[in-house]
Parts: sequence; C-alpha cells; structure tokens
Amino acid sequence: MTLPQTADAVVIGGGIIGTSIAFQLARMGAGKVVLVERKHLAAGATGLSCGLVRQYAGHALDARLIARSIETLQHFDDTVGGDCGWMRTGLLYLVAPAGLESMVANITMLKELGLKVSLVTPDEIRRLAPYLEVDEPMYGAYDPAAGYADPYSTTMGLADGARRYGSQVLQDTEVTGIRVEYGCVTGVHTSRGEIATPTVVNAAGPWGGVVAAMAGVATDMVPELHQVGTVEVPPEVAWPHLSVIDTLRYTYFRPETGRLTLI
Repeated sequence: MTLPQTADAVVIGGGIIGTSIAFQLARMGAGKVVLVERKHLAAGATGLSCGLVRQYAGHALDARLIARSIETLQHFDDTVGGDCGWMRTGLLYLVAPAGLESMVANITMLKELGLKVSLVTPDEIRRLAPYLEVDEPMYGAYDPAAGYADPYSTTMGLADGARRYGSQVLQDTEVTGIRVEYGCVTGVHTSRGEIATPTVVNAAGPWGGVVAAMAGVATDMVPELHQVGTVEVPPEVAWPHLSVIDTLRYTYFRPETGRLTLI
C-alpha cells in the first residue's frame, strides 16, 4: 500500500488498542486516519494476551469502559464485523484479608454503576470453584459477566472495520521519529517516508515510552514480562471453568479451547 503524504490522524501501533482507536476515529468521521504498524497486526503484546475482560475495577471510568467493551464483544459482528471469539466464563478476583476493605469499596462503586459484581467469602469461593485450594484466608469479587475474547481475531475485525470506514492500515512500516514544531506535532517519520499530520495517537503498548520520547515526552513506563503457558484440565473439573485472578499468588488463568487452562 502506498504511503500517504498527509493524514488527519496517525495511530502508531497495530495491536487491539491501536486498531480500535483507528476504527472508532474513522467511524466518527475524524477525517483521513492512518494506522502504522512496524511488523504485522497483533505482533506485540496483543497477540500474546490472555484476552481477559472483567468489570471488576478500582475506578469508575475503567468500569464503564469495560462494561461497554463487553457489550461490544457480545455483539461484535453487529457493531464491528466478524467473530471476536467471545466466551463468557465469569471471573473470581481473589485478595488477602488486607485487601478486603478496598474490595468492598470497589464493589459498592460498581453496584452504584449498575454492574453485577458481588463479594464472596471463602466458603462461597469453594462452592463457585471447587477445584481451587482455599487453604488460607481470602475474599473474592465475583463477576458473572466477565470472559475473554480472542485477541488476534478481535484485532483483525477492528482493522477490517477501520478499513471499511476509510482508514489506511500500513504494516511493515516502522515509525522512526515524530516531527514537532513550536510545541505541536506536525508529522511522523517512518521507514517508508514521512506523513504530515497534526495528530498522533501513541498506541505502541510496551514501546509506548519509546514513541513518546520521539515527541520529547518523558514517561516512567517499564515493560513487565509475563510467562504464559497451558495445562490440561483434569477430567473431574467441569469445563469451561471460571477465570481467576489470584493476587495472593500473582497468577491468573482462564479456560482455553480443547479443555485446556491458560495460566
């Protein structure tokens, strides 16, 4: 695809966030939108993501965004187009007793927003997830609407939707610099040439700090490595099981196709 000389907005990063932003901007009529990805779509953290989507959150804005996201994923073919691989599993978010007060406050806030998230005791955790070892004091937030989507399929669907609304999606195109004049962005330098634009959206994920530095913006971003693997689900455990985020052990897991657990 030919590199455009100008754009009303350039989105840097072809993961699920970048493609979603390009889709929404194009659908809202934001002009000529160009998404730039240095490798291929979903090549970074998105393609390796577990794809968990949960309403339990500590901030009202996050909770509202996630609730809207779940609604979109449930009706993805109608709102975006294609199949995002959405599966509702329900989710348990586990904390030690020291985190109970904060969890109660969060759940109160979520209920005020109309979200169905409830506090569960150790006995209720055992009932909801009998395959968990609840051998120490803990509490949980139970989110029955939570689940996961396939990150790659969702990204491809958003990119196709962005194209339908007129966006250009450029792959194998690395951003090498951002031109700033008198404190304003005026262009993006890429491995294929320059695009003049007044607006740049940084959706580069773990490389977001590098991209921000190109525009003279300092961040304290530090990428963090997560190890992810799969294990077979024992035959006595019903599948799909609940998704679980366990802050006591710094782990999370969810069911995966083929009676597997991704952890």
